[in-house]
Amino acid sequence: MLRKKKVSVNDDFVDGLKVAEEEKKKSSNHKAKILLFCLLGVMVLYAALVAVQSAAVNDHKNYEVAAYISSGNILKDTKITEQNVSELLRAVTRDSRTIPEDYITDPMLLVGQYAKKDIEHMEIICVSGFQLLIMSEGIENPVEVSFCVNNYDQVVGGILREGDRINLYVVRKEKSVSMSEEIISESIIKNTYITKSFTNTGMEVRREDKDNSNTPTTVFNVYIPMDKEESFHKAVIEGTLRVSKIIE
Repeated sequence: MLRKKKVSVNDDFVDGLKVAEEEKKKSSNHKAKILLFCLLGVMVLYAALVAVQSAAVNDHKNYEVAAYISSGNILKDTKITEQNVSELLRAVTRDSRTIPEDYITDPMLLVGQYAKKDIEHMEIICVSGFQLLIMSEGIENPVEVSFCVNNYDQVVGGILREGDRINLYVVRKEKSVSMSEEIISESIIKNTYITKSFTNTGMEVRREDKDNSNTPTTVFNVYIPMDKEESFHKAVIEGTLRVSKIIE
């Protein structure tokens, strides 16, 4: 008959197991504390980010203003009118710190003014981009007259619009003392504005008319001094008109 042999457990071994068990518990507790601290750190960081973002949003709203941008490209010398202002300009909201200080808040203030330069699509509309054109400025006792041309090459290909500045000449043939014909070029008016532009059918063409942007015009209105009115009409009848466009 077999007998079970009694195994004697060394006290040091038992103590070693207890120490190992305690170390294991301490390690587990340490890891739990680290995990807890990490979790708390993430929560604090998240709360801080939310606070910063909220502050940024509120700060942005404090500077949010109503402004206007161009609905499309606006050509230089385009006149803003009550009829086209809603087509050319569109209301938006912008951070006032990121746009020019002279941005427009009321587009009706621009009615009657002309674009000083080409304005690109979605560009912020500013007061400095427009100006009033007093087309009769510098002309003594101005009168508005019309003239018509037969060929487009007489008027820069016919692409002249309201707000363009021109020099107007009349060219005619005259007989000299020797009875030979000479070509005489006479200046009628310098540095005057086209006030209206028409096709040969009488249709007025404006700069902002996109459908007629390349439509040639042959009839034009301009201002001239009253004391030149008679000579103007006489020159129109006797000679051929020539127009040069002033490019700035």
